[in-house]
Amino acid sequence: MLGRIVRSKYCNFMLSLRSINNATVIFNKDFNESSSEVGTSTNLVIKSLQTVNVLPDLIQNLSNVHKNDIEPEQLTKIFSKIFELYKNDFEQNSLDIIKTTGFKNCCAILKSHAPRMVTNDLVICLKTLVSLNLNSKHKIVQQLLYHIKEEINELSLSQLAFLNYLLLKMESTPLVNALKIALPIVFDLNVSLKLNHENPEEIMKLLHYVSVTELKISDKSMMNLLSSITLHGTSISVHNAQTVLSAVRKLSYRYYEDYDVVQKLVQNCIHVLNIKFEESTFPKMEATLEKLIRKYKYSGIDEFYNETFYNNCAKQLIEKDLGFTTAYHVLKKFNEVNFVNYELLNYIDKQIIQNHTLLSTMHLNQVMNLVAAFSTADYKSENWEIIKSILHENPALHNDITKGLPHLKFICELLSLDFVSKIYFDKVLNETFLFDFLKQNLSKNFANLPQIRIIYQTLKLLYPKYDGIIPDEMLLNIANDAIPTETTGMNEVTKDMMQKIFGTGTAQMNVQSKYGHLIDFVISFDTQNKAISLPCKVQLFDDIPKSQVRSVAVFFHSRKNCPLNFPIKLRGIISLRRKTMEAMGIKVVDIPLHCLDQIPESEKLEYVEREIRYGLE
Repeated sequence: MLGRIVRSKYCNFMLSLRSINNATVIFNKDFNESSSEVGTSTNLVIKSLQTVNVLPDLIQNLSNVHKNDIEPEQLTKIFSKIFELYKNDFEQNSLDIIKTTGFKNCCAILKSHAPRMVTNDLVICLKTLVSLNLNSKHKIVQQLLYHIKEEINELSLSQLAFLNYLLLKMESTPLVNALKIALPIVFDLNVSLKLNHENPEEIMKLLHYVSVTELKISDKSMMNLLSSITLHGTSISVHNAQTVLSAVRKLSYRYYEDYDVVQKLVQNCIHVLNIKFEESTFPKMEATLEKLIRKYKYSGIDEFYNETFYNNCAKQLIEKDLGFTTAYHVLKKFNEVNFVNYELLNYIDKQIIQNHTLLSTMHLNQVMNLVAAFSTADYKSENWEIIKSILHENPALHNDITKGLPHLKFICELLSLDFVSKIYFDKVLNETFLFDFLKQNLSKNFANLPQIRIIYQTLKLLYPKYDGIIPDEMLLNIANDAIPTETTGMNEVTKDMMQKIFGTGTAQMNVQSKYGHLIDFVISFDTQNKAISLPCKVQLFDDIPKSQVRSVAVFFHSRKNCPLNFPIKLRGIISLRRKTMEAMGIKVVDIPLHCLDQIPESEKLEYVEREIRYGLE
């Protein structure tokens, strides 16, 4: 039934094309033909064209060629050469080329030879015209499209995909629009007939064009392509693996949900990259790294997260000593998904020690990216104290600041690394700037307000002698009001778990400290280390009786609170909460929920109880 519908649509399309054919289509002379006589020594001219490697010279020589002196195959080679020379000449203006007598003469010859040229040669010539931005309404472009349309069923799958790519660059005309409708239909009808499953190179190229041009083919055709590649397993080349990953990352999420073959294909390709890493250049691997990270970041599809590949990129960078700039760009990519590589952080540390100006002259947004990486890892490298002194010298912390950067997050990350800059902090925490900053970042206020509270807690509790500006009471009240009534670690599973372990009523929920810490659970124990139920609901931790009672604050952490590849370690900003609460004398237990998920159900309660009792001691 579906096949009949597709064939019916295709037949209707061909009828519409015939109506265009039957219209009076006259390809008038759009370019002046050469007045050269046939007796010109054409062999010498053609040979000279083959040796010319400068585009203006080639175009000028074309004015001496007559249509009878050149064969269609030779003409195709000339158009290919024009394309290559233009592609490599960044200073050449396409409009200047189109206006020349030589190019007009070349197009006139093409107009004459087009009816006798094979379809592939027509596509090559069309590619050159499109690259030169020749208007799609020009008669020569329309004529080529007309002849290609006549042979549309003879086009290979790669030609169909590439032709679609060219059409995307053209202005709308009836013929262009008709071909855009036709190509997906013709492609679908021909995939099962023309696809060479034994030729991975051809399939990769085809998948690339389908991806780049966003050719709207059916799921069946797409899966036919992907399945064909998957059959080759990990025997494909590194280049082909990179091509496939670049293409499949553009597939919609449903492909990964509905088709196991897509997941397997991604795994195969990344495995190829890992085992053949040295067979590619670092820039190509870095480009692939960026694509994988972006896909994982925005889709959450696990197949695009590959710790081995991420670490291999850092390893090759360090072994080849590619320098600070390259290391910084890779670090910035890792930051997007909170991925940590300690060897890369140490490499950057050494680069800065060797050349202080790398850090002392950095722009503020670059400093923010660098600090974010160390804070995510909650890591101070070997030379951190020296790096701190270099950072203090950076004018970016002393100059006027703009409101477009995440200043509050940056201050939290600096504090997590034991770095305090009174000059910079005062600029950001100044009441006028801070209120204007919050107004300008309304969409981010929910994140900004808790950060204000973290800054307040840290400066008050960890730096009691700090004499700079600290967020005022009004802002703190606003920040506290912005806190949800239940923390992210609170859900029915954790509530039920705590009750099963310690008994009903023993876990006090959503208790706050006097500095505004919101605690998931507070468990109190008597002198015999038995969990006890307090006589009433406690709102402030300080209100819990201290005599013969010991209490512990328990936090359950979501995945985002930890580095991506170190799920049992908290990020620097999250660690500030523990440090500030411990400064108040509160015992803290941190339990990552994602680690809990990996423990057998029968062992979860025992694990949580053990962690809490260990924290109590």
